[in-house]
Amino acid sequence: VSATSDSAILQLDSLTPFAYRARLEITLDNGRLSLQLQATHKGPRANWYGLGLHPYFPRSSTTQLQASAEGVWLCGDDKLSSQWIALPDSWNFSEPGRLPGQLVDNAFTAWPGCARIIEQDAGYHISCRAKGTDLFLLYCPPEQNFFCFEPVTHPVNAHHLPQRPGLHLLGPGQSCRLQFELQYQALAS
Repeated sequence: VSATSDSAILQLDSLTPFAYRARLEITLDNGRLSLQLQATHKGPRANWYGLGLHPYFPRSSTTQLQASAEGVWLCGDDKLSSQWIALPDSWNFSEPGRLPGQLVDNAFTAWPGCARIIEQDAGYHISCRAKGTDLFLLYCPPEQNFFCFEPVTHPVNAHHLPQRPGLHLLGPGQSCRLQFELQYQALAS
């Protein structure tokens, strides 16, 4: 839709698999990346919507994450969320901690919308803030130099879970929105 040296607006109008408009507004300002994703239902009958942003981050042996949660959706062999449990100690990031060495690909619940990614060896941290959700996905593939910290409105497979957790039933012309802000900050020497 539009682009400048520090912003862009992307828009998709689609009829498949149903009529909707997706709009992503991107702004970069003084080390802060702001993303605003909105979906508007354009069909004649109500439909279920969920939103998510899926950024990748560099990962080293010393990368730390700080992100509070109260529970997590476990996945079956099909890698789809199937069972919610209270947060196990091994996945508790309420205080900064190193990322797990084993595969993690799960949705964490009751997230207050703030997190920090700390790269001590590289001399920076990223403060993350989200609005419009209380879930994040954490994807940590073993022995890779990246991970994903993803604000989402719902666990994977929410369309097939009881009560469709985190999904929004939108009527014609209704919208849902997700905002995510990442602020780069140098660590004090």
